[in-house]
Amino acid sequence: MKPKTIHPAGILSLAIVLIVFSPNLVVGQVMEFEPDLKKYMAEGLKNNPDLESWQNRVEASQHALPQAGAWSDPTISLGFMNLPVNSFDFNREPMTGIWINVGQ
Repeated sequence: MKPKTIHPAGILSLAIVLIVFSPNLVVGQVMEFEPDLKKYMAEGLKNNPDLESWQNRVEASQHALPQAGAWSDPTISLGFMNLPVNSFDFNREPMTGIWINVGQ
């Protein structure tokens, strides 16, 4: 008896389904410093001009303008049309198609 093999397109479609339906585990966190730590940080910045220059660089990078023509929220999508699920063969049906969209 010949063992069944898994078609690469089946693995790809399974991976896409898992990616699309997986939960979003990224959570934002706001850091708050204790008052004593803020006092020590201010003293360190006052006494060390090199640290102050690095702080100025960080602040300047936060105020930088975005590049002209850059997309603020790019998206990418992958689509299939009329794909036979029993063989995942793109040459079997004449109207089978796959496309990748990049947009905003």
